[in-house]
Amino acid sequence: NLVLPVVGKFIRGQDDALTAARLLNPQVMIPTAAGGDIEYEGLINTVLQAKGTLDDFRGLLRKENLPTRVIEPTPGERFGVPLMDNQGIQTAS
Repeated sequence: NLVLPVVGKFIRGQDDALTAARLLNPQVMIPTAAGGDIEYEGLINTVLQAKGTLDDFRGLLRKENLPTRVIEPTPGERFGVPLMDNQGIQTAS
């Protein structure tokens, strides 16, 4: 989540992702907005606050008893997404 004091959350990454995980129960989630990779300058840099990490989000998933795995790919590198079929057997990624 990205937060501005007084305004509040304006990017609700973890909140919306947790809601989606509850509704859809996906096997895997891949973050699409890596706020930590962005550098802000000027006044916004002094008031903008990033709250929550991927590890925090993984903890929220565990707290909700959701088996969803979070994969954090390295930008520019290929990666596989291991999935399980209905019988719990891993499929090719």
